Amino acid sequence: MGGAPVRPRRLMRALPPRLRVRRGFTLIELLIVVAIVGVLATAATLRFASATDHRRLEAAAERVLRDFDHARRAAVAQSAGVRITFDPPHARYRIEGVSGLEQRAGLYVARLGADPYTVEIVSADFGGGPVLEYSGFGIPSGNGTVVLRRNGRTVTVRVDDLTGIAEIIP
Repeated sequence: MGGAPVRPRRLMRALPPRLRVRRGFTLIELLIVVAIVGVLATAATLRFASATDHRRLEAAAERVLRDFDHARRAAVAQSAGVRITFDPPHARYRIEGVSGLEQRAGLYVARLGADPYTVEIVSADFGGGPVLEYSGFGIPSGNGTVVLRRNGRTVTVRVDDLTGIAEIIP
């Protein structure tokens, strides 16, 4: 057990180059990894934002669809007319003759321009105007469409004048 101690650096130099072990990463290697992670994070963020926009637009269209159905059923249940009036500049609509969860009796207001939807109503046309009325038999005053938009994407909700049933047209 005598003799001079073996120093690690001398031992490393004595090994062939393929057997030498490095202790860390170079600055260039670290910068490359950071750049790759940055590119992947940016791509994931953009994809997530696009999916969120799409989901908000779909949810708003589903809300309009369900409210058309709710108004039609309420008109039949009450045997009285129920009117839906759209206000595109303010991205909202109201249903008269039906109460909402948070509104006073007889008036239901849906604000699509606010959270969680934040969409705009491009147009609402039911035979020349933004008003649709269901009779006490659930028959609409005419057919028509509501066009919703968010960040360049649009979706249309159409009401059939014979059945009064609404459908979403992507």
